[in-house]
Amino acid sequence: MDRTKRKTAKEQFRFFLCRIESKKRTEVVLALGTAEHNRKAQGETSLSTSESATNAKGKIGSCESPRLNTTALAAALGSGAWPASPAEAPVTPADTAPLTPAPVAVEAPEPEKPSPAEFNASSGFLHRVPEEEVRLDKLPRPFYCDPLEHVIVINLQDERGKPKRDSLAQELEKAEIDSYNFFPAVDHEIDEQLKSEMSAQDPQLCDTLPKCKSTLGRALSHRQVHEKIIAEQWSCAMILEDHAKLAENFTSRLREVARDSFPGFDVIQLGRCEAKGTGKDAPPKDQSTVPTLFQGWPGRCAHAYVASIYGAVSMAQANTPISLGRDVLLSGNHKYENRFRAHVDHKKPAGSYWYTDPALSWPSE
Repeated sequence: MDRTKRKTAKEQFRFFLCRIESKKRTEVVLALGTAEHNRKAQGETSLSTSESATNAKGKIGSCESPRLNTTALAAALGSGAWPASPAEAPVTPADTAPLTPAPVAVEAPEPEKPSPAEFNASSGFLHRVPEEEVRLDKLPRPFYCDPLEHVIVINLQDERGKPKRDSLAQELEKAEIDSYNFFPAVDHEIDEQLKSEMSAQDPQLCDTLPKCKSTLGRALSHRQVHEKIIAEQWSCAMILEDHAKLAENFTSRLREVARDSFPGFDVIQLGRCEAKGTGKDAPPKDQSTVPTLFQGWPGRCAHAYVASIYGAVSMAQANTPISLGRDVLLSGNHKYENRFRAHVDHKKPAGSYWYTDPALSWPSE
């Protein structure tokens, strides 16, 4: 091979070795081997092994890859035994493995400290709320009370309670209340829990008091409803006894009171016993006016009232074990400081007790 051809071959050899750094390294090596094989077939002189190795080390310099065996490559080029087709060339894992660049450490920039003039909602001031987004009917529970969301009717569960159950169902239908539940009343003659709690306090508690067992049985029924409110985490519930009567336009008038007038409360009585000692009450004369809420205790009878979860907790605490009639519980005048709002002054009702006037309900017996 003359001087020009030898120079061209060396330049090609250098060029192909530099290309080995790329991702196409395997194809380049195969193409180089095929070119050399064809040159031998045409009778041209090949590069010598030693000269190829010298060129690989001395000429390409920084092009040399640490994964390339240049001596073996030069030997293959000079031996004349290179395969005729690139597909037949042996490829080793080292030839095909991609080169992995060394990781570069990058320091995270230090966060800028806001100046006092850049305070936002997360660092100082909250945003004002547009008036149209303020919804009084979307207060978080238990602070918002819908008295008609949970309507509970206390009634004996067996056939003895059926007549009053049917009567109360008619009252609710007249008031257009179709979502309600009956709650099993305590049978004071056979209820074991009532007997146990009475004996724990005083085995002779009801020996001299007329209707004592019946009174405490009804009180236990109410306490169990209060415990249900607590367990279910209801904000409030309307509690009716099965002999309650409901005034005209009961639902619409109660909704109007609840819409914008319910204070924070324990109990709101919806009716009271006016005709004391008669066992019956007459309907209120005014059955059209939206009632006003007054604070205090209007009198005995617990046939219809709304209890908040706070009131349920306080009444359940004050009457466990059972010892008070249900009427007394609604007054807020219980004197059990050791288990009912122990650090509240009990000279006055220790809670928030209210009633509607005119009344929305009255007892039928």
